[in-house]
Amino acid sequence: MGEKEAWKLKISKRKRLIFVGTIPLLFIAALAFALYSPTKNEVQYRTDIKPVSNRIPNLKNIQKVYWSAKIFNDNFGPTAYWMRGYVFLNHVSIQDLKASYTWETVSLKPKIEYDFNGKAQKWSYSEEFNSFMMGSKYVISKIYLDLNSGTLYFEIEK
Repeated sequence: MGEKEAWKLKISKRKRLIFVGTIPLLFIAALAFALYSPTKNEVQYRTDIKPVSNRIPNLKNIQKVYWSAKIFNDNFGPTAYWMRGYVFLNHVSIQDLKASYTWETVSLKPKIEYDFNGKAQKWSYSEEFNSFMMGSKYVISKIYLDLNSGTLYFEIEK
């Protein structure tokens, strides 16, 4: 075997080693991506107002929202989902809600957390307010008012 053929053989062995060595690295990278990328089941929190105002159209003067949702099925037919979150209204709107409806204190642990800066919540519920805001288009629809912070918490399931 001549010098030229020996050199080609070394290059071809080197290429095979590089190729064989690259496969496990690609596998590890793909595995890492699959483990650390967001999945369909991971809950993501959002702050866009429009999806909330579309589902609770009678609620006016929304300043800020913090919410999450999850779709139950991807099959054909009606889409089943839940949506939960907090709605922050301006001070005048909260005062109007407090004065316009009869509120009953309830024991509530919201299903999504929010940092109220260490302040305790005093959740209240009004059937009349809930009916006006949510109607009857959902399987589950509840809206609560925290009398301490003036924050609304809602749960919808359709």
